[in-house]
Amino acid sequence: MFEISTVEDLSQGRLATDPKKNRTSFTILIVGETGVGKTSVLNMFYNVLSGNGPYNLKSINDEENEGSKSQLQSQTESAKSYTFTSKNGVDFTIIDTPGLNDTRGGDYDERHKGSIAKVIEESVTSLNAVLILANGTFARLSAGTEYALNALVEIFPKELQNNIAVLFTNCASLANLDCEYGGLPPALANAAQYTLENPFALQTRIQKRRKGKPDPDLNSLDAAKQKKAQLKEERLRRDEDQTLERAHSNALEMIANFLNQVLENTPQGTRGLIDLRNKAIALDIQIASATSLLRDLGQKQHDLIRFIKEIEAYGKLSDNESKSGTLRAQKVHLEQQKTCLEASFGKTLIDIATTADQWSAMSLTGDFVGGVNRSINLLEVQRRYMAQKDPDTAQRLQQMVDVLKNKKAVLEAALWLYYLLVDFCGNVIVETTEEGLGINTPFQRDATMEGGYPRSECLLQTTPTLFWDLEP
Repeated sequence: MFEISTVEDLSQGRLATDPKKNRTSFTILIVGETGVGKTSVLNMFYNVLSGNGPYNLKSINDEENEGSKSQLQSQTESAKSYTFTSKNGVDFTIIDTPGLNDTRGGDYDERHKGSIAKVIEESVTSLNAVLILANGTFARLSAGTEYALNALVEIFPKELQNNIAVLFTNCASLANLDCEYGGLPPALANAAQYTLENPFALQTRIQKRRKGKPDPDLNSLDAAKQKKAQLKEERLRRDEDQTLERAHSNALEMIANFLNQVLENTPQGTRGLIDLRNKAIALDIQIASATSLLRDLGQKQHDLIRFIKEIEAYGKLSDNESKSGTLRAQKVHLEQQKTCLEASFGKTLIDIATTADQWSAMSLTGDFVGGVNRSINLLEVQRRYMAQKDPDTAQRLQQMVDVLKNKKAVLEAALWLYYLLVDFCGNVIVETTEEGLGINTPFQRDATMEGGYPRSECLLQTTPTLFWDLEP
């Protein structure tokens, strides 16, 4: 049995270790929605392990990495790791990260995901825990928070499942929460849950109030009013101090419970997280390629229709076989180009379905298309909510929805192609789920496959069925 950290230990900056497993260092990744208090939690861990009391809390984070933007925009510009040592010599690394659900648009969320993966790849080789933060101010999670949580869960591989915990900030007790209703993603159903009324954030607010409060002009007040004002301020300060001390005591207990759980966990390598991120990037590139090919196909279809009409019109007006033959030759050339584009588009769809299947097999959620669908639904709820309050934000949310709908359409086309391949090659199983088409079993490859793809003749039999009357 390993040693455990007690509240008394932590109040003096001492952290329990596991000598039998030679664990004298820990790495924790902190992630969450924009404005949920990730950097304040980082500072709380730093102060606890430095042995700082409630009236001596300090900041460790790089102020240059902190913005001064709206709470709806990520305050932390990029992911950054911080390493400090407890009073008894235990090295502790925390990775602070930018928040998701940044109202400046989906590009910022993707940029933040990339920043998280980059700092992990460059600075750590294993993680003891992932701490996902959610705002516990409200009894039920907002659509924006649900979207952020779903987006966060998607970046983690399955091997991290037992190392993930959820921390509700600005909340003193789990009894104040109702997360059974439309709350945590299914992948977090069994994750340990904690609450924290952060004393570091509380001290910051108290200091700001006291600093911004001017001293009463004693000369302008009579003695009775002076006394009343002083008593009011003294009562307020006593209440603030008591609240701060209580929050600090509760924070010590929460951190002790969390760190004892971390000590039980088996550290997990970060390679899976990096590989999962690379798969997601590959999917985005493949989907962009498929979208571009589809536009080109639409243009070729349009040109073919125009040529057919010109040939028909010219044949009625002239007996010039040379001119008519030239037009027919150009038509044949266009048809050949269109056929090549169809084959390229079909192969790209197969690449997409293959990569999506690999991603789903690695990811904690296990369902790429379902994740896209959930994101669309949550963003649309958020957009409707913001439509009257903030039209600019609502417009950016609509743009994010449009991008995801395009991604979903291409993904479903890719899975549909695989469904058709069952009839011709018998090499893949695709079934329908409540959230649309999804690959529910690994691809079954056999002798009809070359290099992981169907033989070309099989592909050419199926790809023409994907195209309708395309417009440019």
